[in-house]
Amino acid sequence: MTDSVHLLRDRFRDFARDTGVSGQERVDQVNGTIDALISAGHSQASALADWKDAVNESWADLLELIDTRGQLLSASYELLKYFDDGKELVVQIHEKQKELPQDVGEDFGKAETFHRMHAAFERDITSLDKQLGVLAYRRPTGRPRWERRRRL
Repeated sequence: MTDSVHLLRDRFRDFARDTGVSGQERVDQVNGTIDALISAGHSQASALADWKDAVNESWADLLELIDTRGQLLSASYELLKYFDDGKELVVQIHEKQKELPQDVGEDFGKAETFHRMHAAFERDITSLDKQLGVLAYRRPTGRPRWERRRRL
């Protein structure tokens, strides 16, 4: 699942980059044409200037929407990765729980074996504890960056 979100995020980045480059060229071309018409004394110069402002404003809105969608996609990817990593950690913990013997210390030999298994188990759990610490550090902090900015 994370692979498909990762692929989608990469494709969207490519789309955003390509749209930004080619779109800016087109907007610059339109602005240049309008400026040339206004400089030449076109009879509808004020309407052309209004249209130019509308095109530039629409272009800025589109760039902002692209940025917002990119942030949403990145936040979704991070959240999905966080939950996938958490699920994997829970599976590892359950596997370690299954390794613990049920018949504890019936005789000295079993107690000694259990003690060795327990020491190995503690080492493994320490490793899982470190992974859990990393996962907790990466915990999503709430609303995406774009949403926090919008409400300010």
